[in-house]
Amino acid sequence: MRSWYDQLRAIDANLATDFDWAIALIASLPLSWDVFIQTLRPLLTFQDKTKWPDMAKQVTSSVMAEGQRKEQRSVEAGLLAKKNTAAVATFGRSNGKNTGGGSGGQGKQKGECNYCHKMGHWERECRKKKADQEKKKETAHIASTGEQGDQDQSDQGGAVAFVAKAPSSFSLHEWIADSGAGSHIVGNRAYFSTYEPASEVVQGIGGDVPIVGRGTIRAIIRNGNKTNKLLLRNVAHVPSFAGNLLSCKVIDFAGGACLFKGRRCTIYAPNGRTLGIGLKIGDSAKGSLYLMDISVITPTTQVAVTRGDMDGTKSWEDWHRIMGHINQGALERLFNKNMVNGMKVDRDSPCNYFCEACVQAKHHIASYPQESKSKYNSVGDLTVTDVWGPACTQSLQGNSYFVTFTDMYSRFTIASFMKSTKEVFEHYKAYEALLANQFGKKLKRVRSDNGKEFVNKIFKDYAASQGTILEETAPHSSAQNGVAERKNRTLVEGARAQLFAQQLPRFLWQEAVSYMVYIANRSPTHTLGDITPYERFYGRKPHIGNLQEFGAECWVLDQSGSNGKLDVKSKKYRFTGFADNSTAWRYYKQESRQILNLRNIIFPPCPKSGGVDWTELELYQLSPAVSPAEGESGASQLNSALLQQPKPAPAPGVFTPPPKSTTLPPTAPKPEEKKPTLGPLMIPKSSSNPTSRIPTPVGSPTYRLGRGLGPSRPVCSSSATQPNYTDLDSVGKPTADNDISYPKYGKPVRVAHIGNEEDVSIEREWREYVYAAISRREDDDHPSYEQTLSRWDADRWSIARDEEMAAFERMGTFELVDLPDGFKPLKPGWVNTIKRNADAEISRYRARLVVKGYGQRFGVDFNEVVAHVLRAYSWRILIALAAIHDWDIHQLDVISAFLNGRVEEEIYMVQIPGYEDGTNRVLRIHGSLYGLKQAPRIWMLTFGKAVKTIGFEPIASEPSCFLRRTDNGNLCILAVYVDDIALFATKGYASEVKNELMTLFEMRDMGELGHFLGYRVTRNRTKRTITISQDTYVKNLIDRAGLSDANPTTLPLPAGTQLERYTGSAIDFPYARHIGGILYATLATRPDAAYANQYLSQFSSNPGPTHIAGLKSLFRYFKGTLDYGLTYNGLESSSQPVGYSDADWAQNILDQKSISGVVFTLAGAAICWISKKQPTVALSSMEGEYMALSLAV
Repeated sequence: MRSWYDQLRAIDANLATDFDWAIALIASLPLSWDVFIQTLRPLLTFQDKTKWPDMAKQVTSSVMAEGQRKEQRSVEAGLLAKKNTAAVATFGRSNGKNTGGGSGGQGKQKGECNYCHKMGHWERECRKKKADQEKKKETAHIASTGEQGDQDQSDQGGAVAFVAKAPSSFSLHEWIADSGAGSHIVGNRAYFSTYEPASEVVQGIGGDVPIVGRGTIRAIIRNGNKTNKLLLRNVAHVPSFAGNLLSCKVIDFAGGACLFKGRRCTIYAPNGRTLGIGLKIGDSAKGSLYLMDISVITPTTQVAVTRGDMDGTKSWEDWHRIMGHINQGALERLFNKNMVNGMKVDRDSPCNYFCEACVQAKHHIASYPQESKSKYNSVGDLTVTDVWGPACTQSLQGNSYFVTFTDMYSRFTIASFMKSTKEVFEHYKAYEALLANQFGKKLKRVRSDNGKEFVNKIFKDYAASQGTILEETAPHSSAQNGVAERKNRTLVEGARAQLFAQQLPRFLWQEAVSYMVYIANRSPTHTLGDITPYERFYGRKPHIGNLQEFGAECWVLDQSGSNGKLDVKSKKYRFTGFADNSTAWRYYKQESRQILNLRNIIFPPCPKSGGVDWTELELYQLSPAVSPAEGESGASQLNSALLQQPKPAPAPGVFTPPPKSTTLPPTAPKPEEKKPTLGPLMIPKSSSNPTSRIPTPVGSPTYRLGRGLGPSRPVCSSSATQPNYTDLDSVGKPTADNDISYPKYGKPVRVAHIGNEEDVSIEREWREYVYAAISRREDDDHPSYEQTLSRWDADRWSIARDEEMAAFERMGTFELVDLPDGFKPLKPGWVNTIKRNADAEISRYRARLVVKGYGQRFGVDFNEVVAHVLRAYSWRILIALAAIHDWDIHQLDVISAFLNGRVEEEIYMVQIPGYEDGTNRVLRIHGSLYGLKQAPRIWMLTFGKAVKTIGFEPIASEPSCFLRRTDNGNLCILAVYVDDIALFATKGYASEVKNELMTLFEMRDMGELGHFLGYRVTRNRTKRTITISQDTYVKNLIDRAGLSDANPTTLPLPAGTQLERYTGSAIDFPYARHIGGILYATLATRPDAAYANQYLSQFSSNPGPTHIAGLKSLFRYFKGTLDYGLTYNGLESSSQPVGYSDADWAQNILDQKSISGVVFTLAGAAICWISKKQPTVALSSMEGEYMALSLAV
């Protein structure tokens, strides 16, 4: 209690005066202190403020003295009760001596309790005291809120929130992060975007302070130059509070976290993204108040107590998403000019929203528009047409192209979809017939580009027979057909934005384009002014009140007749548009990959705008049962929570609350359902939990806790969750058919290798730990196939699997056949990985299909398996040479690299989970699928042959590096590690090489190298320096060890450390796993810790307390040297490698063997090093140094 008082005094002396402290201290005393409290009243009569400090000191000392006296009296009473078994001892209040007696013969009698003052028991047995103590524990958290009941709380400790009424220096707009507050608190009513009256109190220094309402606040929190949106729910409105409190407890309960370190408080979103950083207030070492940089987004008008959207009113952002992501200006014209019917807009909603999907889908080079001077008098005067395609992914209907016909008089567009451009002529005749039959109009002129689908004899002869003039653009003058070109771009950009916004699979692009055509014909254009193309074409205003956002979830009535009387009557699917020439809705059925039509569909209420862009940290109820335990600080509690990564467990209704009422659409006869033709491998198995797939755009997730639900994870954890590593070289035998297990690096891993006498392959260790570093994430980043079906990001995993399957079909990886006699099919599995960048942020979702190659037989299913990969020192040598010669360094990622190779053996695999066709047929594998034992070798051979055709040759000493020199002096080296390629080229030569490589394989151009194989690569081209480091990886090691708050040291191990073997019972501590994690860092970028790690690794078989202490010392060294790395300087350093070797002599007390140390440098930094125990005992220091020298050469 005193610490909170000190913190408020640090903020402003007027926030809590000495008089307030005295009153609060007296008010917190229990009922049994009433007599003593009367003696303090004379001290409180001072009116002179100058005497308040002395008065507070007197009250504090008096209370402490009385507490000590009561404690001593209780002890004396207990001792006397044990000593005198025949009488009842009573103690006076003044001198503590026995003043009464009792009768014997009936056993020991008990006197008056010093706590409740009732007869018959002692204070230590008092039930009331024990009950009061329990209540004190439950109410010990600060700023607890809730309605006051009838119980008497005067004898409890009391929860206190330091809510001041009129501070002089505390700004109304400042936000304070408080680790003790149980609720967000603000004093400004205008901050709330939604508001409901409340009748509650919060206990403050001056007594109970009323909470008059609760509601939602939208705010911007800043993290340096970055800003993040913040949505705070259930915020308490306390008018007498002249500031704003951000509750760290609420943030933690909502899935986020607060990390207190030094004088800073860092707030993290549930996905681990940093939201903001606050600075500590005051100089108090025990304080927990931090000033945050937060700005509230206040609504333009006062919000109502309750408001709903069942009347169809939507915000500007809602309409933006529903209308296919058209621009805000067009939306406002559509509404203000009354160009459509049924458009209801919340005019108070913001119109300067930011749409991430639009940026992703529409970003382009700025153009220079020109005003068209042509005028058209009627429909058919001029039609412009253009073909788009081919799409990178076939649509669900099997189409790859579409052609648009736009009437220039009305700007009305009709789109037709095609499998090839040969179908353009038939679609043209259908468009011509539509105008003739429906409007009595003939096509007068048609303008197109010079594509062969338009410029051919058949097309020209037909147009001439109909009296239609064909206009062709001049060569390389696409601007002459600008309207058609721009129309296709508008349609594709809108479709792309719709797919991105709802995270839908790419094969739905045809549905998205169709819906965009529907919307575009009902959207304003600059040329037509205040009418839409639909009104100009048909002569009446369109009605858009029934529009929904593309991909929105909808409930579809099950009319199959197969459901029972007690089964659910509706299922959740995705809306994709309107049926042609029908009033039915179109929807996507995920489990069968069908687009179907139906009238009986219900849409849930449209979510409020901004809901998918805000990080929502919400808490409706805070149970005292999960408050911090006594004696545990909030900082340590939150630190424990940060180290814990539980698996998410979404509950029904958590993300989308059910509507209060629903209007059923009118029924209609069920239209005929047309089943599209599907390939044999494109029919997924139904999800076990389809309703749990809640789409959330990448980079802007929304997190909530439902009302009355418990916290998503425990508040604190006793130990850090230990993550699993992944070894993709040899996929071990899994525990489930559809899942690949990730073997943990425990005792089976060779972590004591450098210190052992046996010959160890450093290359093999390098490969193991590169895989570990690339895929080193918590278990949540490696969900099983079953887990991906029920996670909050299930749709993203579905898209990732679809992309993988599309690659298989595109590359002819396998075919569906009957299993021949004598063959046993292998089983498939999904390896799911969340890819992250150097800052641990999610960059992409990767679902990789693998075959479980442990079932292969040598000589039958495979023969040779050896494949070279990039060695660690080779990589560092290339970095050093790049710094010396100022080479360009770029990165390429080969898409589905292994699939480029072909398997010679006859291998079969059972059908893929989620893509079965319902038969017992199997897949014959043609491509070198991941998991096959020979796949890495096949890929490297395939890659080597391909790059040889463009002049690359493998380097003899490093077969995974390929070199090409040109006559004009250009040079390029490709460093290949499986599907990751680092390209080193003479300055300005990289682009040419990348273009050539992309003709050989499908690749992603990752740009200049910044993150490779777990390294962070930082380059200063002006100073000609390149630094490679692993700060993120090392920080993760420290966090997993639970030492993120440890004090750093300056040495990996204390000087003179000598460890002996531990012979006691095994200690439950993941020693070997931590050693293995550190090993990769020492092999890659941290030679300064190589000796310490190899020394500690000798004790991995049975580590004891001293070995664990040594390991923690190494972690503390890493803590203080996170920014250490290898910096190669191309200007000031020698271009020749320099080697060093040395050895100690018999320093090991266990076997007297010396330790060899070798390091080679180039460009001023190490490129190769080793610290290894010598195989024999050196008889002299010179012999030890010779042995180290032999190791170097």
